[in-house]
Amino acid sequence: MKYINNDININVIKIIIADDEIKTCEEIRSCLSRYNQIKILGIANTDNEEIKMIEKFKPDVVVTDLMRERKFTGLDIIIEYSKQINSPKFVVVSFNPDPILFSKYKNITDYVYKFPKINGSELAYKIICAKRIIWKENQEKLENKK
Repeated sequence: MKYINNDININVIKIIIADDEIKTCEEIRSCLSRYNQIKILGIANTDNEEIKMIEKFKPDVVVTDLMRERKFTGLDIIIEYSKQINSPKFVVVSFNPDPILFSKYKNITDYVYKFPKINGSELAYKIICAKRIIWKENQEKLENKK
């Protein structure tokens, strides 16, 4: 588990990267490091690390995969957090993403193909879109309170 110390402000998108492949995590971190508005709070390589980081840091977005050790435990985490009111949004990075599967879960906002190489600008765009969904949901909550 790697914690990354970043200064955080309201205009920043706080993310966690979660993948059991360390090389993939480093590739994602490298791709996103040039975007000042995206702050990486940490990198998780196991399910337990991902859960602990989500609970501790309350990220806006989790960039994750679905399969860990040949099991869909990443998807299990997404399903569990979709039941919570202030769940982070999830952007899935996968070798073989299934849009039909993803459409079933409200907090999976999008997906990015991992093969042959992760497209950093596409991933950054999808993270920004996920944050816009959060802003919109928060605005709707505020309007409903009036």
